[in-house]
Amino acid sequence: MGGESALNVTTNRGMMWDTTSALPGSGSINSLTGVNNQWWAARQNNMIYTSTDGGNTWTLQYTAPGSGAYYAMAKARNDSLIIAVRSDGGISAYEIQTPVEVTTGESAPLTFNLSQNYPNPFNPATNIVFDVPEAGQVNLTIYNVLGEEAAVLVNGEVTAGRHQVTFNASSLPSGAYFYKLQQNNSVLIKKMLLLK
Repeated sequence: MGGESALNVTTNRGMMWDTTSALPGSGSINSLTGVNNQWWAARQNNMIYTSTDGGNTWTLQYTAPGSGAYYAMAKARNDSLIIAVRSDGGISAYEIQTPVEVTTGESAPLTFNLSQNYPNPFNPATNIVFDVPEAGQVNLTIYNVLGEEAAVLVNGEVTAGRHQVTFNASSLPSGAYFYKLQQNNSVLIKKMLLLK
């Protein structure tokens, strides 16, 4: 890590290092953190870049207000947040979104289905499995008992098949929540219980 745009990666505990693609922008790289293939890099300016393919490609994710340069960035212990601190005292936080995982080796389901989350009750994370018989726009949203949106887990194109999403509720209070799956005019809702 360091330099104007160079990022090096090792997969054998430092025996050999390879250069990944160059990080866009200018200024020295001050901080780098990641989870699995998701990585975030902060330059010596007010910009944070992200990669979802282990550092092969990078895009600008966030430009902080003000002029303070980022000088420290860290991942929360529960892998749910990225915290970045700027030289002007500003702090930015980003909630890590868990990508949708497709279960392979199964044929496309015949019906639109939303399974009960597991474990349930849960603390702080639970898994939600859903089936969609055809590819298309899918929305999976979490609501509290007042009907207020608590999190959006999926909002975009999804392939036909069985999908699993992990919901991390570490930033939410204990209580009952509802999760709603919608594709076109089909809607399914189930209840879950967060106990801390």
